[in-house]
Amino acid sequence: MFARRNLKEIDDWFAAYRATNLRLFTYPRPTVAAINGHAYAGGFITAIDCDYRIAAEGALQFSLNEVAIGIPMPAVYCEIIKYAIGTRDASEFTFFGQIYDLEAASRMGVVQKSSAPEQLLDAAVVWAAHVTPDCYPAYSFSKRALQAATMAAIDSAARLDLDWLSRGMSDPKSLRANARRYRELKGRDITWSLPE
Repeated sequence: MFARRNLKEIDDWFAAYRATNLRLFTYPRPTVAAINGHAYAGGFITAIDCDYRIAAEGALQFSLNEVAIGIPMPAVYCEIIKYAIGTRDASEFTFFGQIYDLEAASRMGVVQKSSAPEQLLDAAVVWAAHVTPDCYPAYSFSKRALQAATMAAIDSAARLDLDWLSRGMSDPKSLRANARRYRELKGRDITWSLPE
């Protein structure tokens, strides 16, 4: 899609993806991510959208590899990542595309708890049940209050995403970086054409 360089197509795709992530991020009830595999890029964002994150014990990997493969990180996600793990760790994850193991991801606040893989889903449900249905209105208000500054920053940064994101995603240099990483990871040539 990025290689087609159709800015409207990219903007439309991003608008739908952004709406989905914001819906999860602002959902007025407890959200718990049960992470049972590697969390890269969009999977990482989905997990970080949640109020609490529990991961299966084991050799899991966590990475925001967008910049490292030539894709700009949308401003909306930068704000959500900063909210979830703080600016310093958000910058490290976003800029450098490093791969972190479960221990490092836990230390950086990406994961708050780990569980035996066979108990993961039950652990997530138990955690979410800490907030009983009669407390949902209080939870909803408190969540909205905690996220108020982040939502204001997201609203403020929306213009940045609207004006620049699709251009950055379809920039010839970005597309060449994406093709290079594709070749490195897949061991074969790209299936799309690059701009001159």
